[in-house]
Amino acid sequence: MSPALVPLLLTIAGGAVYHLSQKAVGGARPWSVLAVAYGVAFVASSLLWWLMPGRGQAIRPAELGLAALIGLAALAIEAGFFLSYRSGWPVGTTALLSNVAVTVVLAAVGVAAYGEALSPTRAVGALLAVLGAWLLARG
Repeated sequence: MSPALVPLLLTIAGGAVYHLSQKAVGGARPWSVLAVAYGVAFVASSLLWWLMPGRGQAIRPAELGLAALIGLAALAIEAGFFLSYRSGWPVGTTALLSNVAVTVVLAAVGVAAYGEALSPTRAVGALLAVLGAWLLARG
């Protein structure tokens, strides 16, 4: 297996477990579940920070704001999924609609802010993804 696939597989496995766990939580209070989840993530991240090469290297001041923004964004994502599932959205539809919408937004930002190319093939692919998400959402 190519080492470049490992991060993608980690994302896919983590994403599947994440969504299934979010859907299965049931009647628990969202904020208590998220507090425990972030506590576990804090401990795991701290251990990995300590065990990986370059351990103990402090985060640079310029990165602190971005780290806080990532934390707030993660909270928004998790709360959004939690509340979507709580209100009855199907697990596959919710994840698909969210990911397609985020992809479209990031594609536009990539073109506008980072000068990324949007080939006709990619544009058609994005349109097909939006159409597919719309069809799935309609049931």
